[in-house]
Amino acid sequence: IGLQYLPEKWKQWRYIKWVIDISDASAGVILRSGSGSGVLAISIALHVVGIGLVYLMAMACGLEINFSSCLILLPPSLLVSAVPVSIDGWGLREGAVIFVLGTIGVASNEAIVLSLFIGFSQVLTGLIGGLVWVLSPNEKVDLDEAEKLLNQSVE
Repeated sequence: IGLQYLPEKWKQWRYIKWVIDISDASAGVILRSGSGSGVLAISIALHVVGIGLVYLMAMACGLEINFSSCLILLPPSLLVSAVPVSIDGWGLREGAVIFVLGTIGVASNEAIVLSLFIGFSQVLTGLIGGLVWVLSPNEKVDLDEAEKLLNQSVE
C-alpha cells in the first residue's frame, strides 16, 4: 500500500520495481477476486495461533506474562527478525525480544531463553517442511499456465 508513495527515483531501481510489481499483483488478486476478507481472516488467525504458541512457550519457561502482552509486544519484535541482515534473524530476534519483554519486567536471561525457543521452533518447522517437500513426488510446474491463471484472476 505504501509503495506508491516512494520517491519516483527509487521506483526506477530494479529490485524496488520488482517488489512493487509483486505487491500490485498480490493486491490485485486479493482485492479483485473477492477473497480479501478471507485471506485477511486466515492471516490474522495464523498470527494469533503463532503468538499463542509463543505464549505457551513462555509459560513452559516459567515467565509471568499474560497473553495480551504477548499479542501486543511480540509481533513487532518478531518482525524485526525478518530484516535480512542475519541468518534467519538470529541475534536480531533475541535483542528485540529482550527489549520488548524487558519493558514489562522480564529478566533478559529469561527473555533470551524464550527467544531461542522461538528460533529453534522456526528451524524445526522449516526442517519438517523441507523434508515433506523433498519426499513429495515431483510435479512439473508449467509457468506459462500459472501466469495465465494469475492473469485471469486479476482481470
